[in-house]
Amino acid sequence: MEAAGIPTVALANLRTPVLRMKYPRAALVRHPRGGTVGEPGDAESQLRFLRQTLALLKDAPDPAHVEILNSEWKGT
Repeated sequence: MEAAGIPTVALANLRTPVLRMKYPRAALVRHPRGGTVGEPGDAESQLRFLRQTLALLKDAPDPAHVEILNSEWKGT
């Protein structure tokens, strides 16, 4: 997709695989597996993570940029 001029961004919670895969852009959160976009029922935080991730499509400073999003898993 990138080669065709369509920018991509990944949202993930496992740093090592993201670094190995060398995504063009990636956002990392400190959440457990299965909870990448946030805790169940927390639509406000989920929307915030998605907006921050999508912002990397235009704001990433360089290729292969990995942004660590400010996130905390409270546990439900």
